[in-house]
Amino acid sequence: MTMTGIRKHLTYANIVATLAAFAVLAGGTAFAASQLAKNSVGSKQLKGGSVTTAKLKKNAVSAAKIKKSAVTGAKVKGSSLTDGDLEADAPFLKISEEIRQSGNLALPVTVSGDEFTVYPLQSGTYTQPAGRTDSYVGAVDIEVSAECEDPAVVGIVLIDPKNPTKPGTGEIGNIAAFGGFEADGFSPGAKRFNLGAYGGGGGTRAAPPAAINRNLVVSVRARCKSGTGVTVTGASIDVIGLE
Repeated sequence: MTMTGIRKHLTYANIVATLAAFAVLAGGTAFAASQLAKNSVGSKQLKGGSVTTAKLKKNAVSAAKIKKSAVTGAKVKGSSLTDGDLEADAPFLKISEEIRQSGNLALPVTVSGDEFTVYPLQSGTYTQPAGRTDSYVGAVDIEVSAECEDPAVVGIVLIDPKNPTKPGTGEIGNIAAFGGFEADGFSPGAKRFNLGAYGGGGGTRAAPPAAINRNLVVSVRARCKSGTGVTVTGASIDVIGLE
């Protein structure tokens, strides 16, 4: 075919068709990648490990995109959550007050009787703020001598008591925590017994409308089948606030 014949066949349509065919053959992959159909790439088409943290758009993963129960305690970095990370309206428990006392106090030992001895606290007073419900737990440390046969020791935490040495019927509503220790054939020495929240109505103080001062008292009673020798060496009270 002569040059004249070739020019006759070089129409606009022929040139465009030729260029299009060349683009598909030479760069078809790039063209197709930019023209993927919507929703055509799924999890099966993604290579394992191809989506890294660096490839995630900032704030792209929202709470709505996290599967329910997918984030467990094991996946949360230790000490990474603070009070500020919790919802303001979500109630939570925390130790609001810690009262600690050490020092020896020998207890009078009786075979019968209900009289208690107050273990003095340097500071048993705290302020319960408005809107916070408080409950109470604690512990008493004692030392029992070999002279005390079959010891039995009882400890209580009282809130604002009128007569902490005789917490009978009149003080039942003021008992915040209660616990004891009793052992037949007990080996003498140091012992700690816990004081759990009392379920007789005094174990909590409901959230007051205004702040109020509270006075906490630890009272202890000891008995020996025979002999003497029970000494309180320390006491602790934790005030647990529900906010």
